[in-house]
Amino acid sequence: MGYDTSAYAFYGVHIPREQWGDPHAGGEPDRVQEVLSANSLAVPDVGYLMAGDYDRDMLFLTADVTPNEDVEVRLGTFRRFEPASSHRLMKLTDQLNEAVKLLGYDILELDAPAYIAVPDYS
Repeated sequence: MGYDTSAYAFYGVHIPREQWGDPHAGGEPDRVQEVLSANSLAVPDVGYLMAGDYDRDMLFLTADVTPNEDVEVRLGTFRRFEPASSHRLMKLTDQLNEAVKLLGYDILELDAPAYIAVPDYS
C-alpha cells in the first residue's frame, strides 16, 4: 500500500462537512454529482473535488477557469495559469453560487469563491 501526495489549484468554494447533505465522505460526492448532472445547463462549468489529509478529505465545488486543464499539480512540477477575465470570473462565480443553492448549502455560511490550492495525501 502506497501513498500519493499531490496538490490541486482551482477556482472554487470550500463546502464544510457540517453542511453536507450526506455525512459520509463517499455519499456526498455522489449526491453532488447527481445534482450537478441534473442541472448541467445552469452550471455547466461546475464540478467538485474531494482532497485533503488522507482520510479527512474536504469537499470543494470547482469552476473550470481554463477549459480542459487538469486541476491537479503533481509534486515536482508546477502549474501556471492566468486569472480568468473579469467577465469569465463573474460568470463562474454566479455558477458556483447557483450550484451552492441547488445543493442546499447555506451560502451565507460559506467563504466567497476564490482561487484555492489544496495539498492532497491519499
